[in-house]
Amino acid sequence: MTGRRVLGAVALVLAAVLGVEVYYLLAGTPTVTDERPVVVGDLTARSAVDAAAQDLAEIASTSYRNYDQQVEQATTLMTPEFAAQYRATTASLAPTFREREREVAAQVVASAVVRATDHEVQALVFLDSRVSEQGGEPVLLPYRTLVTMTKADHGWLVSDIKTQ
Repeated sequence: MTGRRVLGAVALVLAAVLGVEVYYLLAGTPTVTDERPVVVGDLTARSAVDAAAQDLAEIASTSYRNYDQQVEQATTLMTPEFAAQYRATTASLAPTFREREREVAAQVVASAVVRATDHEVQALVFLDSRVSEQGGEPVLLPYRTLVTMTKADHGWLVSDIKTQ
């Protein structure tokens, strides 16, 4: 092969690579729509949903015995903005937990992806909470919860929780 042919082949390969890059830059990232609510691969969606389920179980499991420590531990699983909201809510609930000696043990029953992009995932998590007060018989309360997870440098963080 002559020098011109090698140079021509290299130029052709570079032009093809440049064309592919331009296509991806102009096409952008896929957009979530009602018809296509999940625009990431199964592995990404599943890892975020698993993180949502695990984090929600930890956040929802609380005891009057070490309430403040559990709140602080739970906030490490959240975005700073949501952690501030969570702290405000839990501060108002602390007296009730202590007075009634309330304990909550949460267990995930099922979870699934609702919407997903590469930076935000909404997961539907079904949760059973066993609530006991002052040593009484526990009451089982089922919850359907929409958990929004936001991608951070070190993994997924809870950025919103809506219980239904």
